[in-house]
Amino acid sequence: MAFEAFIPTGGRYTPSVSLSRGGFGLSAGFQRKYESEIGDIMQKGAQLFYDIERKAVGFRFAPVSLESTIKLKKIENGGYYIPAKEFLIKYDIDREVLESRYLPKEELTPEGKIFVIELKSLAAVK
Repeated sequence: MAFEAFIPTGGRYTPSVSLSRGGFGLSAGFQRKYESEIGDIMQKGAQLFYDIERKAVGFRFAPVSLESTIKLKKIENGGYYIPAKEFLIKYDIDREVLESRYLPKEELTPEGKIFVIELKSLAAVK
């Protein structure tokens, strides 16, 4: 068996979703791990779902032709951004309290497979 040299990439292997000002960031690691789910980025976007009881956000990738799909934006250093300011306002999601990096879980729902993050207050994490 031959050894393979590891080249550090600054954490670009962790498949994370971050809540930031006005939307959600999908890391380069998320892009790499779920490339088959995202598919052709020019033809796909994200549908967002919210579970009020769990304070959980769900993401599903779907064609941009659907009315409920938000077009993904490519991030220069890798990954994608989902502009979701209207979503954050509608569900009263306080970005200043909940802004963080989350590891998504895959869940099967009536809408199909979605990626879910459960929002936690920074105070609750400490």
